[in-house]
Amino acid sequence: MKIAELSYLLVGAPEVAEWKFYAEKVLGTMVQDGPEGALYVKIDHRAFRIAVLPGHDNGLLASGWLVQTKDDFEAAKAELTGSGVELVEGTAQGAQLRKVQGYISFKDPEGHGHEVAWGPISDFLPFVSPAAVSGFVTGEMGLGHVVLTAVKDFDAQAAFWTDHGSFALSDILHIPMPEGNQRRKTRQSAIPTHRWKKIRNRRMYFIF
Repeated sequence: MKIAELSYLLVGAPEVAEWKFYAEKVLGTMVQDGPEGALYVKIDHRAFRIAVLPGHDNGLLASGWLVQTKDDFEAAKAELTGSGVELVEGTAQGAQLRKVQGYISFKDPEGHGHEVAWGPISDFLPFVSPAAVSGFVTGEMGLGHVVLTAVKDFDAQAAFWTDHGSFALSDILHIPMPEGNQRRKTRQSAIPTHRWKKIRNRRMYFIF
């Protein structure tokens, strides 16, 4: 897949009120209401970078990877299907929520949700922080960084993204743990610019 950027995150929450307070008062981001009770967290020129979807347990639902063209999108679909990855075709309603022309959903070997999308739709609204934050660094990298767990099969998870995600292995950290155990962490970057994805065998977090 010719991934261009980490474009968005879909985050679940029982309700969006706490996220609204956190986004505006703590992070200093803009927030806007989305379809079906969703909350858009806006940090740059895009309509949103994080969409909080109510009615879910707290946690990351999906990482949204953007490709540059419809041809790249179709090629990504063909590559994943040819490798036996089960895809879920996006809907018109789902595309409206994500502010894209089209998307597909799938799971990686560890069961983390991912989406490949193309054609971001702008809201043409400038970013204006309610807390006078000057801005967030995104640009061509999008959100730039996501960290995923790999507790079932670390090597299979790392191989999946080097095989399919246009990611190159940057480094592997072996972190000593009590009783002789080790925690491994890889850092992978998408080519040619550095969109970081880390895989850890214990914890998951995301930053922007």
